[in-house]
Amino acid sequence: MHEVEVRVRWRIGHRLMNYDGACKNCHGEGVTGIFVFAGEITRKDDILLDFGKVKKEIKDWVNANWDHAMVLNEKDTDFIEFLKSKNQKVFVLSSNPTSEKMAEYLYKLFKQRGYPIKKVGIVESFEDSIAWYYDK
Repeated sequence: MHEVEVRVRWRIGHRLMNYDGACKNCHGEGVTGIFVFAGEITRKDDILLDFGKVKKEIKDWVNANWDHAMVLNEKDTDFIEFLKSKNQKVFVLSSNPTSEKMAEYLYKLFKQRGYPIKKVGIVESFEDSIAWYYDK
């Protein structure tokens, strides 16, 4: 079994609804996404996947959707509408935009795209603890 790890960095804003702590307030994060792909090598060129291609696809998706955006819970309707009325970039999740839920979202997205993804990790502020998501 071989593994390939791809790391991509971006910045987001978010806040956690119904959370009793500082993260209930709007704040920004520097985020590192760690994408781990795993499998047996079956290609003629002896690579698991095209590292440059997958990194570009991840960066393109992140840049279009999450980089310098407010990532919010769909229940945060007043704030979402306010930001949209000011032409601000907003991405809406069906849950709180925690590291755990962002990792899960990205895992499912790239699994659906057919990549041999093993797990996705999110590190907030480029240094805090990491939240991993992987399928059993």
